[in-house]
Amino acid sequence: MSILETALRERNKMLEQQADQYANAVDNLSNRLAEALRRLAPHDPDYVRGEAPDLVPDAPTPTVEDHGASVMPLTVHEE
Repeated sequence: MSILETALRERNKMLEQQADQYANAVDNLSNRLAEALRRLAPHDPDYVRGEAPDLVPDAPTPTVEDHGASVMPLTVHEE
């Protein structure tokens, strides 16, 4: 039973190492894809927003700043 136990422990260790290698490969690919999408974003923001919304912010909405002054409507007087 000891030989079987040792063999299973070694096999388990090898499988854990292989799983770590695959996890690192997936992380690497994920980082490379994110970088590629960041580079593509200025050229095709709609596509990138559809694939990875967190990489491209929504289109900015115009802001109106109020500095305490009221806005008066423009009137045109004919001469």
